[in-house]
Amino acid sequence: GNAAHFVNDPLCRRWVDEDGPAIVLHTNRLLEPEDEPVGAWDDAGEPAPTLLALLRELGRMYLPWVSRACVDGAAELTFADGTSVRIHATDFLREARGVLLARYVALRSRELDAVLERAGLLRYFADHVGHATAVPDHTAPPRPALNRPFPPA
Repeated sequence: GNAAHFVNDPLCRRWVDEDGPAIVLHTNRLLEPEDEPVGAWDDAGEPAPTLLALLRELGRMYLPWVSRACVDGAAELTFADGTSVRIHATDFLREARGVLLARYVALRSRELDAVLERAGLLRYFADHVGHATAVPDHTAPPRPALNRPFPPA
């Protein structure tokens, strides 16, 4: 998301270069993980409480309307202050969700499902595997072709 919305969008990239150049470096590092040594960072049997809290927030604030919009074409989103907005699924949103589901399918295990169940998220994944697309090749830089009104560079 950071690559598509900030690092590869020309206007946002100027802002990020100006205010947070380390974000660009970090994003590029994440896009090329084969150059980075990765060790054990979490115990799949007992995920950190902070990870579960983050996942629960995704289940509360993000996944419900994304899933609904992608299945039905649109979803109603109501904020804490009572303001409502109708979110329509875009090709970009459908593609991002398809990739998320594809990553889930590729990595699915009993342990992963147990963590997602504990966080209250399993239904957003297991019930929608038929919407999985493909995991993109991470060796090519992302180009947010579906997330434009700005002209291609």
